[in-house]
Amino acid sequence: MVFSKKCLLLVLALGFTTVGGRLTLAVETLAFSALEDSGPQEVAKSVLREAYRRIGISIDFVTMPGERALLESNAGRNDGEVVRIGGIEKKYSNLIRVPVSISQLDGVAFTKDVSIPIEGWHNLKGHSIGAFTGSKFVENNTTDMEVTYVPGVKNLFAMLQRNRLDLVVIPYLSGLRYIKNHSISGFKALSPPLITIKLYHYLHKKNRSLLPKITKSLEIVQKNNRIRQLRREYIASLQISP
Repeated sequence: MVFSKKCLLLVLALGFTTVGGRLTLAVETLAFSALEDSGPQEVAKSVLREAYRRIGISIDFVTMPGERALLESNAGRNDGEVVRIGGIEKKYSNLIRVPVSISQLDGVAFTKDVSIPIEGWHNLKGHSIGAFTGSKFVENNTTDMEVTYVPGVKNLFAMLQRNRLDLVVIPYLSGLRYIKNHSISGFKALSPPLITIKLYHYLHKKNRSLLPKITKSLEIVQKNNRIRQLRREYIASLQISP
């Protein structure tokens, strides 16, 4: 298939490619900010891959620390956030929440001391606690407690191992993921969770036109129970074999 120079320029401008001599619409690719060492985000990534595939869009993920990720997304250098808690749009006003919860954060206490009773946040009082820097769900519920904030799961489990902390409060799936990936033992997630928070996908406002399409696609994925199934599959993949 032979193109004139003007024709080729038009093809490129419209986003077409040639495959086997035929014109084919190029697949759009979006890049979303993702957090490091986050189990809930891994579930959300699987959900988003499926939902965006349904509307003919390819997606990729740019992994970075939490605050930087939000700054990049809000500035439009990335196309949005994989998932975040509802309400961040109040501070990061360029982000638009897609109104379908696609993952959840179960905040739990990991510890070596399984004798610590857990009925609620009040049971943590009197213990040395560790959490991620910027963990608002921890900050908001431990105002009168001793909490050490550090970056990264690795640092938290290292401090727990050395008995510098009694317990760490992090997302359940993030803890399981770290324990599985690093083949460590001796830690247990206390039950029940201290808090459960719904998580939502966010688009930068430049992608506002996609909001109806991706909302509908995620609703279909949710209706088909795929979100629940993908979460179960991810949890199963983290279980440590005896």
